[in-house]
Amino acid sequence: MMSEPDFKFLFESAPGLYLVLSPEHRIIAVSDAYLRATMTQRDAILGRDLFDVFPDNPDDHAATGTRNLRTSLQRALADKVADAMAIQKYDIRKPESEGGAFEERYWSPVNVPLLDPRGDVVCIIHRVEDATEFVRLKQRSHDETQRSSELRDNLERVEAEVYQRAAEIQETNARLDLANKELQRLYDRTKQLEQNKTEFLAALNHELRTPLNAILGFTGTMLMQLSGPLTADQEKHLRTVQHSARHLLSLINDLLDVAKIEAG
Repeated sequence: MMSEPDFKFLFESAPGLYLVLSPEHRIIAVSDAYLRATMTQRDAILGRDLFDVFPDNPDDHAATGTRNLRTSLQRALADKVADAMAIQKYDIRKPESEGGAFEERYWSPVNVPLLDPRGDVVCIIHRVEDATEFVRLKQRSHDETQRSSELRDNLERVEAEVYQRAAEIQETNARLDLANKELQRLYDRTKQLEQNKTEFLAALNHELRTPLNAILGFTGTMLMQLSGPLTADQEKHLRTVQHSARHLLSLINDLLDVAKIEAG
């Protein structure tokens, strides 16, 4: 007879960067991948307030990471639906053994509330993608285009629109599907950038699709109800997650196909 899966082990071993937070922002659980990405230890952060563990960089007076994340968590609690954020600059403190200084990092977060049968929020799944290399490559691409004034003007106009729209998303977008549509629109606007951006999209094949495949795998397993029947609300929310993940995976596959075609 097959033994019951060790879901704690499966969660902690998942390839994605996950935190489980209480409604009061206490860290309940964390995946190993998240610990590695943030240079933290499980015993040192479990039970602590999220913003005590990850404060803003005191040397960056323009830092908005904690403010934007706190606002997103409040939206997820109030609306009881997933809240996706634009790419955030949120520096991470190195361990004391490495000097304790802050390291510049960029993240793409999503906050998903989990509800009990009464519809109350039990906890929030906080998932992030490390977008640091994406931002650095985009900045490098910006420097390379300075040789052409026409390309430079076009890039500056597009970048201004991207950052303006990202700021609007942080303040007004409370629905994950709206964030997906906006990101798709922004990706469509940037298709005219030079070949190195296409190569960059192809390089992200594994980094983008692996977390989505993990989400689809875990969601599919839970929908099979091997560990017991699900409530109607639980099945509804799981299918919403599954549908959104499939939609995102479809968009990513389309982008990668375009990158392959343009690369010959």
